[in-house]
Amino acid sequence: MDWTIFGITLAYGIMFLLLYTRRQQWNSNIVRWSITALLFIIGLVGWLGYFNVVHEDFHFFSWCIMTPFFYNMLDLSFKMISERVNKRDFYLWLRFSDDIDDSFRGINLHVGALDILFSLILIFAIFFLPVLESLLCS
Repeated sequence: MDWTIFGITLAYGIMFLLLYTRRQQWNSNIVRWSITALLFIIGLVGWLGYFNVVHEDFHFFSWCIMTPFFYNMLDLSFKMISERVNKRDFYLWLRFSDDIDDSFRGINLHVGALDILFSLILIFAIFFLPVLESLLCS
């Protein structure tokens, strides 16, 4: 089994699922924190070397399954900031989001600068969090 591909796929899949379903009813704080905390604990145990897996990519896999927890903390922080500033949760300003009109020449006057900034930071965080460990530790 290639632990690197599996870890990156799992991390990206969970983070994109949490991002694009953030306003759906099943995606409550309890579900989000349960999933990400469980993955973080399993990943931390593996990252610290308590599992007896003799594979050089398992350390990276463990980091990857810890990253949805960090993404969730960032998303919650942005939600709290937006609720203080705009008195609402921020609108996800990304393609295929239910919060915007993403058609050609779609007009989204309800989307503010803070919504755009938070959306872009979250999408960059999703792409760079899993590979951050390999960039810092290499």
